[in-house]
Amino acid sequence: RSRLALEWTRLLGKEEASMLDPYNAQGYVWYDGHRAQREIFSKLEADTQDFGRIRWVSMDDKYFMVSMLSHEQLVPAQGIRSGQLYRVRTMGEDDHLALSIFFGPKSYEMLEKLGHNLQLNVNLGKTGFISAPLLWLLHFFYRFFGNYGVAIVCLTILVRIVLYPLNASSFRQMKAMQDLKPEMDRIREQVTDKQQQQLEMMALYKKRGVNPMGGCFPVLIQLPIFIGLYAALMLAVELRHASYALWIDDLSGPEKLMIGGFGIPVMVILFVATMLVQQWTTPSAMDPTQKKVMLIMPVVFGFMFASLPAGLTLYYLSGNIIAIAQQKAMTHYHGKTKSGIGVTAAVCALVFLVTYVIARLG
Repeated sequence: RSRLALEWTRLLGKEEASMLDPYNAQGYVWYDGHRAQREIFSKLEADTQDFGRIRWVSMDDKYFMVSMLSHEQLVPAQGIRSGQLYRVRTMGEDDHLALSIFFGPKSYEMLEKLGHNLQLNVNLGKTGFISAPLLWLLHFFYRFFGNYGVAIVCLTILVRIVLYPLNASSFRQMKAMQDLKPEMDRIREQVTDKQQQQLEMMALYKKRGVNPMGGCFPVLIQLPIFIGLYAALMLAVELRHASYALWIDDLSGPEKLMIGGFGIPVMVILFVATMLVQQWTTPSAMDPTQKKVMLIMPVVFGFMFASLPAGLTLYYLSGNIIAIAQQKAMTHYHGKTKSGIGVTAAVCALVFLVTYVIARLG
């Protein structure tokens, strides 16, 4: 006798996953009660793939999903491919199959409230422990201000304030390396033996109390946070078709101000400009020629951000403005933490005020 089975069918649409947006893909997600696994449709190696016994199985894309959930016991499931047509099949007993079906947006907060670990459909990756609280904060700020653009800027301000001690430490080390540059150049000129040159350099670092890696270490510590933020803002379905103000009517898509039939990415241009200022004012032990060559990086980032969501650009633009103010404050006050925090707070308040006024007027 054949067992009862339930199938859900989906025709594969055009996939637009890329290096900058790896989340924009369609595939299966299944959960066996212990861990969730996923497979992108285009990477399936066989026409039929067994998922084993599962608590739930889903078919999803970047923002939406359908999930078949077994409440009573684990049930067998498999994915089936027929050309561009994909199916997910769940099987029960000869005369009994009890399932619930959810079809809707992949809102992390909503899925978490539904239970059964359905929020694991949202692929936050290895930095999920960072992305999930950031998504919660984004929703928290939205409940206060009713605008996701303002909520993104509030999140930016909070992250910048929390990370200020690390940024200040990195700045002090880079400034110390910049101050040592004349003596480092003198050692390179006078000592031709590479090994002896390195020993002289190490002795100089020890004498001045400078750690040559001290400027990089705080940045590396922050890297998981930035990856988590990237995932949170790229996957937040709440940003889909959410407007901020003026011409920015979809925070999940690229922003362009249309003038005479041409789209001008205003925020991206401002982002590149602030990145150039930030890079030029950051202390560096590089020679002037190397420093000028590195100025090509903001332009490269500009081309990348031209195709990224406006919400992500808004985050980095507001973050760059605050970072520039922080650097100016640390330079003026010689890295004094208390004074730097005061200036940071003042600039954050100004950035928030401008953002909020634009949102209200727009």
